[in-house]
Amino acid sequence: SDSPSDAIKTIQHRTPGPRFLCQFVYQWLDFRVNELRAAAEVAQIPLSIDPADEAVLDAGSVFLPVSIPDAEGARRIGQRTVLVKRIVELWAT
Repeated sequence: SDSPSDAIKTIQHRTPGPRFLCQFVYQWLDFRVNELRAAAEVAQIPLSIDPADEAVLDAGSVFLPVSIPDAEGARRIGQRTVLVKRIVELWAT
């Protein structure tokens, strides 16, 4: 049986590092994630995106949960993008 602690372990396994929520502008839909990944690479910040979350974004959402090591990394990525409206740290889900 699946206990709540099993679900927590699954979530922790799938999402290494602190979770942040990116809010994108609703323009250039096909380029948003590419720009985010490129900005992280240029800033040398590890970025992890769950493929299931990315699929929801492709469906027209403007929100994308991501894993970034810390708030400073999120700030540095955000400074290098034009399609990210804001990046906020998630404290609960």
